Amino acid sequence: MGQSCVRDTCERGSRENTEFTVSSLEQGKNYDPAPVAAPDGSIDVTVKRDAQGRRQGFGRIKEQGYEFEGNFVDDVKEGHGTLWWADGRTYQGQFENGKFHGRAIMVWADGRQYEGEYNLGRKHGQGVFLWPDGRRYDGAWFDGRRHGKGTYTNAKKETRTGIWENDRPVQWDPATPGDASQMPTVRSIHQQK
Repeated sequence: MGQSCVRDTCERGSRENTEFTVSSLEQGKNYDPAPVAAPDGSIDVTVKRDAQGRRQGFGRIKEQGYEFEGNFVDDVKEGHGTLWWADGRTYQGQFENGKFHGRAIMVWADGRQYEGEYNLGRKHGQGVFLWPDGRRYDGAWFDGRRHGKGTYTNAKKETRTGIWENDRPVQWDPATPGDASQMPTVRSIHQQK
């Protein structure tokens, strides 16, 4: 028998039931519960549940370590929503089957920011990543890494466009006036050190 997960706790590495439900559920009726705190600190602030107790539609929950406001389908994050983590990260965008999927903005507490596409929880497609020191990557992503055509701007505002493989530049386009003269050395990931 496979791993039994409760809601999205498996992505946090836990199989423990962190859900607390009101025992007076009327069979077959949706309801808007008052905020209810569980022993583990999770709170359903506003959410409708179906007869089986699964979250459905728009709602807001607080769990240990994060807060979510958005849509649920069969107790899973689906459609548009916003996640706030206790460490200061924020994700605002699309979800599919509980994972980041579609257009979104992710902001980290240290000032890093990604705006672009996600596929099943990873940066994938076109996106822009910004660092607090002014660096910027605008281009293609594959499975969470810079991969394909992209434009990199360093902290000195020097810009180069080229091809990336596995999160590293492998080929720069020919230099034009104003391009960076001291960009990182390009080396194929297939070359040995």
